[in-house]
Amino acid sequence: MISITDTLENEKVRQTWKDFAAEVRGTFTEGNMGYDSVSVQHKNWTIFIGKTIIQAGDVAKPVTYVMVYINERNNFKFEIAKKDFISGIVQFFNNLGGNKSIKLNDPAFDKKYYLRGNDITKIEQIFRDRSVSQLITKIPGSFEMSIRGVDKLTAMMASKTNTELKKYIYFTQSGIIEDKEYMKQLFAFIMALLNKMEEVGVIDSNS
Repeated sequence: MISITDTLENEKVRQTWKDFAAEVRGTFTEGNMGYDSVSVQHKNWTIFIGKTIIQAGDVAKPVTYVMVYINERNNFKFEIAKKDFISGIVQFFNNLGGNKSIKLNDPAFDKKYYLRGNDITKIEQIFRDRSVSQLITKIPGSFEMSIRGVDKLTAMMASKTNTELKKYIYFTQSGIIEDKEYMKQLFAFIMALLNKMEEVGVIDSNS
């Protein structure tokens, strides 16, 4: 049973997301059971920020996600995650399979993040850029981010938004963001990342 306190808290968070949408000139969409989302246009990209549930065994975990459809070039791929116990175990087994992490030779960055991909030069250009690196360090807690291919989530989102099926950048972080200023920082990071990826030529601006 949902208590009055839970209902009031959900409405408080929903209002925060509505206020965020208004400030960035985005569109707020109210979802079932509080799984709301905001879509924001940046150049020719649409950035989706939403709430969902990830099932981990018997436990359902609320998460915040960011999703952006892209037209990538040359099958460009990257993955980045903030280091924690779980991602450390995953990285260990990935290393056994020959997928070595990329080091930027920036001790502060390399100590905090796992970074992998298939074009070291381009990835270094992207994540050494100050507009990207400074904003990523402001993301609190653990997160994961990667380029993903067409899957059930892509198909579902495409059907809802009448969007062509294509690859997408996907960011996830445990919990539901309740701070409007942090949402704005996260949005600024995604915009900076897209701009830099376009500049180095790994995605098209007509996504």
